[in-house]
Amino acid sequence: MAAEGIIVFGVNIILSIACIIVGVLLFWKTPKFNKHLGYHTKLATSNSDFYQFANKNFGKMIFILGIVTLTITIISSAVVFSVRDFYYLFFIVFALWAISFISIIIYIEIMLRKRQKIIGNF
Repeated sequence: MAAEGIIVFGVNIILSIACIIVGVLLFWKTPKFNKHLGYHTKLATSNSDFYQFANKNFGKMIFILGIVTLTITIISSAVVFSVRDFYYLFFIVFALWAISFISIIIYIEIMLRKRQKIIGNF
């Protein structure tokens, strides 16, 4: 197996575990307004309710993303280690993780804007 495949396999495992840990921390123990851990955008930090909503949803989605990515990485590693020519599967898993991460951020921002419009109408 190519060295790139092993490196990307390790990166996928580390990213998956990091997503699971951050997801658990944000979903079950929502941080207060701090500079280090949490979902920080201009809209999310404008209101404490928005901040709680954004962190809960971001934590839940990132936790699910971590579980799914870890499962896919382990399943694809069985394929890669049995048939040595398919090491590029790890690149595909990494690309799917990146696209999913960006789509989660876009989804949270859209939900925050919808909440802002609903609250602004009253």
